[in-house]
Amino acid sequence: MTKKILHQLNNAVLGGVSALIFFILGFIWWVFDASTLVPIWILSLAIIICYLVCIVIYGVCSIKGETTLYRLPEVRNIIKTDDRCIFIVEKNDLFTQGSYATICFQDNDDSLETVVGLGYVEAVNSAGCPQIAVDRVPRSEAALKILREIENTRSCRTSIKIKPCIHKTLFEEASSNE
Repeated sequence: MTKKILHQLNNAVLGGVSALIFFILGFIWWVFDASTLVPIWILSLAIIICYLVCIVIYGVCSIKGETTLYRLPEVRNIIKTDDRCIFIVEKNDLFTQGSYATICFQDNDDSLETVVGLGYVEAVNSAGCPQIAVDRVPRSEAALKILREIENTRSCRTSIKIKPCIHKTLFEEASSNE
């Protein structure tokens, strides 16, 4: 949606600049008497310069619209049963069904991140939100404590970070168990 708005804004800016340039050319044409001889090369040069200005402005607008920021999806819901923990995250392009992810916990931006487990996308619901289930938990006491105490509260949802990669420790543990 934002790409569509930026594209329309780029077209509006380019159209506005084009109209302004041709208005200025028309004004200059009106200022001079019709009997004044203007060499054709000056008129051609003015049109070419105006055209190049439009191309440069369009290029700058196009480059500005292509910047993309990497942002992890937010956890929308936490469903916890006796033996399972499932995180429903907002719709995004980072996860596809069956892909693995590292689940981390961080109280605030100044604290250390604790790896809670390895999860996988078991389903993508009808709204396009991935459902990530915890598959493996590291052997650390901190991770087990966090998983036992996790609840579906706003503070827990904002503290959970789900990353589209597999943490080295979890990968090594998973491969050594097989």
